[in-house]
Amino acid sequence: MNAATLKHEIREFTKNLEGVKNYSPHTVAAYGGDLSQFHEFLVRHFSTERINPAEIDHLTIRLFLGDLLEKGKSRKSIVRKLSSVRSFFDFMVRRNVIAHNPGSNVLTPRLPRKLPVFLDEPSIDKMMNLPDTSTVRGLRDRAILELLYGTGMRLNELVGLDLGSLDLGNNTVKVLGKGGKERILPLGMKAKQALNAYLVRRTEGWAGTNRLNEAVFVINSGKRIYARAV
Repeated sequence: MNAATLKHEIREFTKNLEGVKNYSPHTVAAYGGDLSQFHEFLVRHFSTERINPAEIDHLTIRLFLGDLLEKGKSRKSIVRKLSSVRSFFDFMVRRNVIAHNPGSNVLTPRLPRKLPVFLDEPSIDKMMNLPDTSTVRGLRDRAILELLYGTGMRLNELVGLDLGSLDLGNNTVKVLGKGGKERILPLGMKAKQALNAYLVRRTEGWAGTNRLNEAVFVINSGKRIYARAV
């Protein structure tokens, strides 16, 4: 197998993540970037474009991790890239491209332990009162804060909420998580009140065609809000 075929296997791997495992585009891109760096290292390490995957052993992978460390990559980033490499080799084993996964013999670097940072109640109240609730945008932002804090849902789950996801009568919200799995989360009173206040004025100022938008949280034009806008 040469380098071009190895690249082909990487493409097949990312296609599998997207089409079979239903990973998000962001996650697929992260895997692809990690494996692209690994492939570039292999070309430099073997001094050739003709790379036989069977020649890649655990020592080669350890050299790759050392190269990343020398380039100033954080341990967290290195651990993620090792996970990507292991998953890729598992994929090639399942496809009978190689006999075993050399990444299974590589120890995962230990991450420094960090103590969690907790907000006290006055800080939480101050944060919740930051949005100007006399405006639609402020009502939206208040509802977003209450939902994130009160339900523990992920950011991607929040921006993907549709009106049909809300069951305010039963105080629940349905979210679509990783791998397309649905979860039902309980809705607290403050989150419900903030949602109701926002939904009453949600469509103010929209263009006519956008009134059909089912997204719960939207930007000024009426289009679904995106993660970076939260």
